[in-house]
Amino acid sequence: MALATAAFTAALGFAFGGGIGGAIFDPEKYVMLCSILLLAIAPAFVIHEMAHKIVARRYGCWAEFRASPGGLRFGLFLAAFLQIVFMAPGAVMVVGNTTRPQFGKIALAGPVSNLILWALGMIPLALGFGGHSEITDFILYYWLLANAFLASFNMLPFGPLDGKKIKTWSDSMFWLWFLICLSILSITWDLRPHLPLYDEIFR
Repeated sequence: MALATAAFTAALGFAFGGGIGGAIFDPEKYVMLCSILLLAIAPAFVIHEMAHKIVARRYGCWAEFRASPGGLRFGLFLAAFLQIVFMAPGAVMVVGNTTRPQFGKIALAGPVSNLILWALGMIPLALGFGGHSEITDFILYYWLLANAFLASFNMLPFGPLDGKKIKTWSDSMFWLWFLICLSILSITWDLRPHLPLYDEIFR
């Protein structure tokens, strides 16, 4: 998990900071950017995977996160040279005898954890704490965006994603949570013009 989180953060730093060239020519800014992105985005990934593990173990399954070295290398290369973040850092492997509803709930735990984190990120905005610091606003916005995007992406009903497992369990539960995830993604995207982006902070 630590390796996957470090690689993911480094890739984000490349994507936001001008690729491998930006990191080489201004390493101090690259390290600062990675530190900010670690606070803003990494919790969405880490807690999502931990939620799968916790619920799986609750049902008596063996569960462990396994990093994907190939996925990490490809993602780092893509971010370093093309400034595109597309990474398959790994996933929680689950082994055990579970019913279909239990397997669906293990899958649902990830997106629901992101929805909870998203709601926690909305509290400072609701209390009027936004707009006082460009860096904290940047962290807040990307906290919201990371959780909304990760929840929505994982709810897609394809391949190994959580959405397919949830849909196999229950169509109604799939559509309920999929629409909720898309709604918070839309809300978050609408906030974009009001919060500072990378160029405004590191200009």
